[in-house]
Amino acid sequence: MAPRSALTVVRATLRQEERRRWWLLLTVGVVCLACAGVLLLAQAASVAAGRDVGAVPVARVAQSPPAGSPAGSRPAPTLVLPPVRLRLPRLHIDAAVLPVSVGPDGLLGVPANPRQLGWWSGSAGPGLATGSVVIDGHVDSATLGLGALFRLREARPGDEVVLENAKGESTEYTVLARRSYAKTSLPVAEVFATDVPPRLVLLTCGGAFDQGTHHYADNIVVYAVPR
Repeated sequence: MAPRSALTVVRATLRQEERRRWWLLLTVGVVCLACAGVLLLAQAASVAAGRDVGAVPVARVAQSPPAGSPAGSRPAPTLVLPPVRLRLPRLHIDAAVLPVSVGPDGLLGVPANPRQLGWWSGSAGPGLATGSVVIDGHVDSATLGLGALFRLREARPGDEVVLENAKGESTEYTVLARRSYAKTSLPVAEVFATDVPPRLVLLTCGGAFDQGTHHYADNIVVYAVPR
């Protein structure tokens, strides 16, 4: 066999390098398409998780003096045992609960630690006959990572929620509905209602994140009733 010339060897090498470049480009393209597919699927899952589901409990109860009390007198105050821990097993939510109040700005406080939840001390306590037990929490933190309620947007009807009070007693709830409200149109009277049969209301942030204000556009609200 005649020896190959140097030119022939160079041409063959160039063809091999060109084939390798094409394979590299094709591989990178496939990987990019796969990543784009994962991102699209994640976005679709996020959108699906943000859709409203279930029926919000809207019944009201009469707030009248108990039988036998003088007309117009107020019923005796009920001892409220604050919740100290909340668990939502399906979503692996398990967090301590601290009392919070409404500030001078009219906003409900949230614990600084995103892994803790806040119980509005002006709301009902678990186990009472009427009223909303209102608990809020961060979805995430720029410095401390994911919040305790990061997965609340995935809650669905039928999920179990367990509240434990300061005596170690537990009250179990079943999720009935999940809603996404723009913060500018949160139905405050509905969310914080006291004249309702006993229920649990969980709140966190959701929707689009505004890089300018560093706030989310929406509130995710989950409604649950005692089992």
